[in-house]
Amino acid sequence: RLNFYALLMQLPRLRCIEVEVSEWVPAPTSPAALRALASELRLYNPNVTRVVFVKDFERTVVTAFN
Repeated sequence: RLNFYALLMQLPRLRCIEVEVSEWVPAPTSPAALRALASELRLYNPNVTRVVFVKDFERTVVTAFN
């Protein structure tokens, strides 16, 4: 997890990221959990405005507004 955050900090031009969460136990499914995870990612790269969470081929998009 820390390696992932370090990579996020090294990509300042990144605007959108897709995160596969199918294997996570428990997998985040509620809108509140997905928003919290997207906010956590944005702590390490505030330029990310869209996070796409993929669980079993179903995509959920969280968009951040400044």
